[in-house]
Amino acid sequence: VLLGLTDEDLELGLGITNPIHRRKVRLAIEDYRRAEGEQGLSKASELDHHWVSTSWLSDVGLPQYSQTFQTHLVDGRVLNSLSRRDLERFLNISDQFHQTSLLLAIQLLQMLSFDKEALQARRTKCENLNCDPVVWTCHRVMKWVREIDLKEFADNLQGKGVHGALMALDQSFDTDALAKALGIPSNKHMLHRHLYEEMRTLAVPLRYAHSSPCT
Repeated sequence: VLLGLTDEDLELGLGITNPIHRRKVRLAIEDYRRAEGEQGLSKASELDHHWVSTSWLSDVGLPQYSQTFQTHLVDGRVLNSLSRRDLERFLNISDQFHQTSLLLAIQLLQMLSFDKEALQARRTKCENLNCDPVVWTCHRVMKWVREIDLKEFADNLQGKGVHGALMALDQSFDTDALAKALGIPSNKHMLHRHLYEEMRTLAVPLRYAHSSPCT
């Protein structure tokens, strides 16, 4: 019966008025429908809303949105469907930088086919090596900032949404953008130059939309 329900059925028949909740049910139904004729459910189905609203948002560096994502029951399938407009319209995220941060974190999941284990395996390999920055969490970026002798600015990244996929995939995220997020004064030219050289060594932003795992 569920497989045949329309959005109108979900709202009028089941009383699901929240548009994100309706989308969640709709995406789950579509996933189950595809699974009937293929090799099972998508990897995104394994990412529940609790993981998204706690672990994932913490890794992205935007834990302040945890309650919003929890309320809207945003899971892996819903994440995969979100657009910039959705973030603003349904989740009330109006900060454009935060929108970009979230969308690029979603892009990283898409690059890995929503395989949480594969993502964690790559993160483990680069926990103590400055490689494969595209998979870095916000906390790993802060660790790198401390390692390059800018530790007095590292904590300024809390709640900013600066993670590896943002640094690696956003071609506009340059030294000035990171310096601004870190709170490095614009007149500290030596620090800006130092940060530029360290970002270049790390090879971010990437020239291509992917990163090679650490060897």
